[in-house]
Amino acid sequence: MVSAAFSLGQPSLFSVVSDLAVIKIRGVVTGFATLGFLTCGSACSAVLGGLTSVVGAHGGLIVLALVCCGGLALALWSLGREPGTAAGTCARE
Repeated sequence: MVSAAFSLGQPSLFSVVSDLAVIKIRGVVTGFATLGFLTCGSACSAVLGGLTSVVGAHGGLIVLALVCCGGLALALWSLGREPGTAAGTCARE
C-alpha cells in the first residue's frame, strides 16, 4: 500500500512543482519537494510500523486510513479557500 502511494504521489508532486515553480529555480524546488516527500514518507512509514506492534495490523491500517481521510478532507477544505489567504483571515477587497 505504501509503495503504491509513493508511486502515485511522486509523479503528482513533479507535475505540481513543474507547474508552479519559476523555470530558473525549478530544479531546486523539485529537489526540496522530493526531499520533503521522501523524508516525511519514510518517517510516517516508520511510525506506522511501530504503531502496528502496539495496535496490531488491523489497527495500523485503520490509523493509516484515518490519516489519509484527514489529508483528503484538508485538501478539499483548502480548495474552497481563496489562494493566498490564511485560515481565519479575510481576503482583502
